[in-house]
Amino acid sequence: NVVGVSPDGKYAYMPAFFGDGLGTGPRYSLMRISLANPIRPRLSFAGKPRSADFLLDADGKALVHEYFDDNGERHVIAARRGKEWKEIYALDSRLPEIAMVGLTRDYGAVVVSRYDEESRRRSYYTMSLDDGEITGRLFGRDDADVGSVLTDINRVVHGARYSGFTPSYEFLDAGITDRLAGIARMVAGNSVWLIDWTRDWSSLVVYVEGPAFSGQYFVLEEGAEPLLIANARPGFDDDTIHPVAEYSYTAADGLRIPTLLTIPRDRIDDIRDLPAVLLPHGGPASHDTVGFDWFAQGLADEGYLVIQPQFRGSTGFGLDHYVAGHGEWGRKMQSDLGDGLEALVARGYVDPARVCIVGMSYGGYAALAGGAFQPDLFRCVVAINGVSDLNRMVAHDAYWSGDDRTTKAYLARTLGGELDRKYLDSISPSEHGEAFTVPVLLIHGEDDEIVPIDQSRRMRSSLERAGKDVSFIELPDGSHGLQSYENRVRVMHETVDFVNRHLAGM
Repeated sequence: NVVGVSPDGKYAYMPAFFGDGLGTGPRYSLMRISLANPIRPRLSFAGKPRSADFLLDADGKALVHEYFDDNGERHVIAARRGKEWKEIYALDSRLPEIAMVGLTRDYGAVVVSRYDEESRRRSYYTMSLDDGEITGRLFGRDDADVGSVLTDINRVVHGARYSGFTPSYEFLDAGITDRLAGIARMVAGNSVWLIDWTRDWSSLVVYVEGPAFSGQYFVLEEGAEPLLIANARPGFDDDTIHPVAEYSYTAADGLRIPTLLTIPRDRIDDIRDLPAVLLPHGGPASHDTVGFDWFAQGLADEGYLVIQPQFRGSTGFGLDHYVAGHGEWGRKMQSDLGDGLEALVARGYVDPARVCIVGMSYGGYAALAGGAFQPDLFRCVVAINGVSDLNRMVAHDAYWSGDDRTTKAYLARTLGGELDRKYLDSISPSEHGEAFTVPVLLIHGEDDEIVPIDQSRRMRSSLERAGKDVSFIELPDGSHGLQSYENRVRVMHETVDFVNRHLAGM
């Protein structure tokens, strides 16, 4: 990542692992790269064994250093005062409660994100470089989480983007806020994403996507009409997009679950007894947004109502919604999906005899957990790059993170059960192959470094031992995010063929 550029524009500053670390491995340090001769970076600031981030002053020198102590038990933010460094924040914890996101315009304070105690929403605050005092909210709302910060190349903060099904923006300059709100009103019901801007903010590039836009880029000049400059999907007829609706239901314990429904366009006036695909998102600490979801659109094109619940544990809907998912893999996170299906069946939207569950990554886990723990709800299961064996997944994540204590602390909080082997087996689909009663399609990329292909291979073995109906497709050169066009097209076709085979004619 580039974290700053020198005032004369000759050097870029980038964190990188540098040196041999005297047996402890290279340290995450700050490097200075000459833009005229970028192949010979120079050390600008030596980091610590567990450095995390750096912020620079207006002259391109390290001003703020974020790190953990050598044992990874203490989160520290330190500021430079002359030649000395002073701790301005410290927390005894393996898991941080705040995150550095940038600097104020006067370089006198760090902008940090954390959850607001009253609203329970993620917000941005300023932390004084003198004493670490955290003052009132710089950006924050009671009805939305801050999703990301908007900075210049030197990480000086100018604004914030709020999360939700459609993004919204707030800037220190109210005029920029009004300009983006104006285009959002012009394309109401679609998502407007701020992509880039000129240094003086007079020109903005936005990307619009949703039920009426397959993905278009516009330039916004002050005082001028939006100018279309590019199509993300040239040749695609926007009139063929299937509409996306916001919906919500109440889980068994009373938690509200926001949901997106992609509706076949020829059934928009007759949403009755539709065949459906339940499509839980990955993460699970993420959320779906209104946009052109190629997978949901492809399934809707086959006549399926596509259901995307923001189950507990999803981000973007407040701290309480996120925390409610801790320790609930295969449990309430899973029953949230079934509760949503039941609510749509009760309203007459879905035919309960014609439902499949499909997912990628964590969504793949949820699909397999549906087959293992909710077998009566679905006619088929499709898991793409999905997790099946949580004990092995924990070992993989801890090993590859390079910091098994911090990683395991995070996983213990989110998975629950203190990572006890028997507990993790109890919520691992690969340990419950005998419980499956419907056909399963497993698809996995050979080069997936996030969820290794062994997860699907173990699931296949478990199902085959139990005498179940399972198909397995390995994707050559397949990555976790299906970046390859060929693999993405193949996944779409294989999924559609499989779902059609098990739902068609019923």
